[in-house]
Amino acid sequence: MAQFRFAGRVFSRLPISLRFALPATLSLVLAVPGYAQTPPAPAPDVITFTNGDQLTGKLLSEVAGSVTFHSDIAGDVTVTWDKIKSIHTSQQFAVVQQGQRVTRKTADTDIAHGPIEVENDEVKVGIPAAAKDIPVKSAQYMIDQATYDKEVRRNPGWGYGWNGSITAGAALVEATQNSRNFTGAATLSRTIPTVNWLDPRERTVVDFSAAYGNVSQPGTTAGIKTNYI
Repeated sequence: MAQFRFAGRVFSRLPISLRFALPATLSLVLAVPGYAQTPPAPAPDVITFTNGDQLTGKLLSEVAGSVTFHSDIAGDVTVTWDKIKSIHTSQQFAVVQQGQRVTRKTADTDIAHGPIEVENDEVKVGIPAAAKDIPVKSAQYMIDQATYDKEVRRNPGWGYGWNGSITAGAALVEATQNSRNFTGAATLSRTIPTVNWLDPRERTVVDFSAAYGNVSQPGTTAGIKTNYI
């Protein structure tokens, strides 16, 4: 008969169900993988200005010579190329050069993709061994890869990209005459894509307004009630 030793005591008589359950339980515990190691966070981006100041954080974008950089200390900072000495990033970007027209049919090979290194008035895109050099004056747009893929390759849902306003109002008056007025309006528009570095493909406009009210005069023999829209 199998014996089990636990805390210095020997148990020789165990229920059949327990004798079979112990190996099964043990195998389940052994089958659970160890705690997966969290992958290291990517190194922060670094921007160095011509005056020697430096910020760490995240490069957001560049549009027509204006670079936007986010730092936890300074927030979002937008500066022009002439104020920047260097930028080093570990995240992926797409760089659209002046004169390039990007559509859904544009091949990925036509656009420079990869991490960004900016030095000596040049934008190096890609890994160092095969980086593409682009003069900063020719870099019309720098877009993070996730935004580029979303705007160029994916079909937006029906609720994406709407802008506008919806208003509603009500007025209730009780006096010799009672009046109730209700109004509502919606002015909405959606342009796809939502970014200025792509030509618009679709534009949807919704313009709606309505009003309803009634006036009544209680206490009269026949009563007076007027509805209007």
